[in-house]
Amino acid sequence: MGTNIGSWKRPSAPAMDAGTYSARCCAVIEIGIQKTSWQGQEKEQPQILLIFEFPTETIEIDGEQKPRWMSQIYTKSINEKSKLRKTLAAWRGRDFNNEELCDFDIAKVLNVACTITISHTEKEGNTYANIASIGKMMKGVPEPANVLKQFHFDIDDDGTWGCFADLPEWIQAKINQSEELKFRGIQLDKEGNRIQVASSKSADNGSQIAPSDFEELDRDDSSLPF
Repeated sequence: MGTNIGSWKRPSAPAMDAGTYSARCCAVIEIGIQKTSWQGQEKEQPQILLIFEFPTETIEIDGEQKPRWMSQIYTKSINEKSKLRKTLAAWRGRDFNNEELCDFDIAKVLNVACTITISHTEKEGNTYANIASIGKMMKGVPEPANVLKQFHFDIDDDGTWGCFADLPEWIQAKINQSEELKFRGIQLDKEGNRIQVASSKSADNGSQIAPSDFEELDRDDSSLPF
């Protein structure tokens, strides 16, 4: 049974060195429709949060060495120009064909190994590590071990909500901010118990991934990770 990410504390620690690492996706969290703001404009967009563990990079927490992990939030869209679509195409080693798009489930990336390039940004004298790109594992390189407990949470599937109590509090907070839970008049406490609250306006159906059209090609699928 893996280490629980929800029980982790986030101690002050230097940013991971810039470079390319072997990693593994340990959580797929579909956090629902979120309000975002960009250049003064507010939008409501369905979002997905992916968490990656780096088993070879550890930090000491409560006297134990535990793998470092990083997360990335994406708009839930595999439109041809979306960031998620480009990330998935690089991760699997090629783009999707029409048939794959229609049948694609984002949960398929859970427990899939990858390479991640980390870059640095400087702000107010602090150095921050960011996920710059995600790609397919290099041929001949051993896949990293799975150490952390794995999670899949889908805001639209109550059957996946059992892992809520194990998620870090900042992820729990984002889920509770979703338009879906507001519409249903539900909030989840830290243990995942439902609390009835006043319902808000109807949530948009934009949380469905809609495939976009592009040419279907004959390719060898034997080495695709998902």
